[in-house]
Amino acid sequence: MGAGCCGGGGGHDGPVAKPSFNEEQESVAKWIRWYVKTKNAPVKGGEKVDWFTGQAAVDKLMESDFHKKIEKGKDAPMIPDRDSAIALMAFFMKLRLFYRGEKEYRQKRKAIKRHDSDRETESEPEEKKVERRKKKFRLDLHDDQSFVDSPDAIYMWQFEATHPYTWLSGTAIIIIGFAGVLYPLWPQQLRGGVYYLSWGGLGFVGFVIVLAILRTILFCLIWLFTGGKHHLWIFPNLTEDCGPIESFFPLYTYKYTGPKIKKDKKKKKKKLEGEKQEAIEEGAEGEAEAPIEEVEDDCSANSCCKPAEEKKDD
Repeated sequence: MGAGCCGGGGGHDGPVAKPSFNEEQESVAKWIRWYVKTKNAPVKGGEKVDWFTGQAAVDKLMESDFHKKIEKGKDAPMIPDRDSAIALMAFFMKLRLFYRGEKEYRQKRKAIKRHDSDRETESEPEEKKVERRKKKFRLDLHDDQSFVDSPDAIYMWQFEATHPYTWLSGTAIIIIGFAGVLYPLWPQQLRGGVYYLSWGGLGFVGFVIVLAILRTILFCLIWLFTGGKHHLWIFPNLTEDCGPIESFFPLYTYKYTGPKIKKDKKKKKKKLEGEKQEAIEEGAEGEAEAPIEEVEDDCSANSCCKPAEEKKDD
C-alpha cells in the first residue's frame, strides 16, 4: 500500500537522476570555458569570479568548428544553427556549469571640493575625475535562472577546466627538476654552460638589486632638497609584480606636488579688467576728437569765420 501510494500518487519511482554530458558535450563546455572572453568581478559576499555574456558565448559557438559545415558522407555538425547553440548553453546551465547574475552598482560618492590658500576652489584633475566616474559594481544571483541570448545577460562561471597548457607546463617543471637532480651525470661541456649561465643570472639579479637601491637614494635626495614637492622615480615598475620586460618601462615617472602657480580665475579677472580699461581709454579719445571736427565743419559752412583782411576789404 505504501509503495503503491508513493509510486502512483506521487508520480516518482525514485530520486531524479542528475543530468550529465557525454564526451562531445564536455569538449564543447571546455572550449567555451577557455575561449569565450570573460571579465572578472567580485560576487556579493564572496570572492571574484569570471563572467561572460550570453550573446558573446553564442556568437563564439557560431564561429567555431562545432558549427562549420562538414563534407558529404559525414555526420552533421554538432551545432547546426543558433537555436541549437542556445539550447546547448541552456543544457550546460542545468548542469550548473554557470549561473545567471546581475550587476549591483555601488552608491555614488560626492566629489570633495578642495580650496587653495586664497579660498578658491581648485579644479579636479582629469584622471581622478575619470576614476570617480567609473561605476563600480558587484555581481549577485539573478531571479530568473535561464539562458538568454543577449549582451545584457551576465553568467558567472562555476566550471573550472584545466587547460592542456597547464598540464604541459607542470610536466615541464617535473622534467626540469628531475634533470637538475641528475646534474653530476651531465656531460662536462653541458655542465660548464649551465655554470656560466647561472652566474649570469645571479649577476642580473644583483644588478636589479643595486639599481633599486640607487633609484631609492635618488628619489630621497630630490625629495629632500625640494621640500617634498618633486617626486622622481627611475624605473617605477622595477619592484612591481609584472614581467621582466615591463619592469623597465616606463623609464621614469615625475610628479609635482607643490602649490599651483598658475590660477585660471585670476588670469580671467586680469584679462577682463584690461579689456574694460582699453574700452574706457578708446571712448575718452573719441570724445576729445569729436568737438574739433565739428568746429572745423561750422567754420567752413558760415561766413563769420573768414579772415580779418577779407572783412576790411568789404
